[in-house]
Amino acid sequence: MTTNATSDTFSNHPYTVTGSGTHHKMACPDCTNTLHTHPGTTRSRRTCRGCKTKWLILGNLDAGEPCTMRRLHGASTQVVERTVTTGDTDEAAVRSIVLEAMKEIVPAIKSKVEANAEAGRAYTDEAVASVAPIVRKLIAPVSKTVEITGDRHYCYDELMETITALNLAFLVGPAGSGKTTLCEQVAKDLEMDFGFLSCTEGLSEAHILGRMDINGNYIPSDFVRIFEGGGVFLFDEIDAMDSNVAIVLNEALANGNLSVPNRPDAPIAKKHPETIIIAAANTFGTGASAVYVGRNQLDGATLDRFSAAQIAVNYDHDREAALAAGYGISSLVKKIWAIRENALQAKVRRPVSTRWVVNGGKLHAGNPEKWNDKALLAKLMCAWTEQERAKVLTGELSGLA
Repeated sequence: MTTNATSDTFSNHPYTVTGSGTHHKMACPDCTNTLHTHPGTTRSRRTCRGCKTKWLILGNLDAGEPCTMRRLHGASTQVVERTVTTGDTDEAAVRSIVLEAMKEIVPAIKSKVEANAEAGRAYTDEAVASVAPIVRKLIAPVSKTVEITGDRHYCYDELMETITALNLAFLVGPAGSGKTTLCEQVAKDLEMDFGFLSCTEGLSEAHILGRMDINGNYIPSDFVRIFEGGGVFLFDEIDAMDSNVAIVLNEALANGNLSVPNRPDAPIAKKHPETIIIAAANTFGTGASAVYVGRNQLDGATLDRFSAAQIAVNYDHDREAALAAGYGISSLVKKIWAIRENALQAKVRRPVSTRWVVNGGKLHAGNPEKWNDKALLAKLMCAWTEQERAKVLTGELSGLA
């Protein structure tokens, strides 16, 4: 492979395939800490545990195609190319064509990035997509290959890996961080039925297990239907559910059996092999916090069912930046990030979520002259106290107070 003369490009970087294609290993260009990718993945995001740099890894490593690593968060953008040699002549011919096309595309990308880093990042995605469509091989619960169009939350790959191995997951993150959207995207990409239940302390067992009408006929719940027929089911805000009611799920989560007492003809429901159960919460099920005061402590036995299935979901800056660009509020999203960080440091008990970007963007799109950055932030923070506003609107934000 020809070495690019720029300091942002690396050739012949160490790369190995371990254990019969179990996963791929490569060194982080910043600190040489080992990064891992799984087979069948052509687009994945990885965070280096050493230097905390986030990388976007593109390329079908299983087929021996060049692998490109692009920095998502860091001082600059680095491109790392690696090649795995295969004996398939057709693949080699296709790879040769792709590399020739990239010789023309890469200089244009580099020029764009140098002129405008933010615009250059979007241009890079467009250029890579024009060379090879983004395809993920989704291995479980059913083996299939589906084409993924558009971007995904940075936790998407971890969620897919978790449900591949366990058929369940527990998403924990602040309000508006994308947990529900993640579940909907997984169901859509897997072409599976999707159902959900918004949990509250007043939720009864009948909402989960189904009920019997006045004539003695059993009326199944959405959960029972998907549990037996296959699909993705989300227990949203599960940490708001009464812990005693949540216990009815324990056997279903652990052993695939669900007691349905209101259905005497078939009192035991059997889990379909293509059923995925996901729970989403604002806490780890250990009780209320200073911000999420309406949360309950879940029973330890219920939480144990989600061992190794918990995924910490936070706000995705890349997705927020893309949303803001679509609404024409790129300057506002940077202020929102600063407010979020200041609120965290000052321990202000207010969520500053992705909904600020979405809802603020919709207002701006309807009347750009009226809803400028200052007007939008005033509306988004109208319920904040003066003391709270003073704590977060500091430095370059002080003019918005």
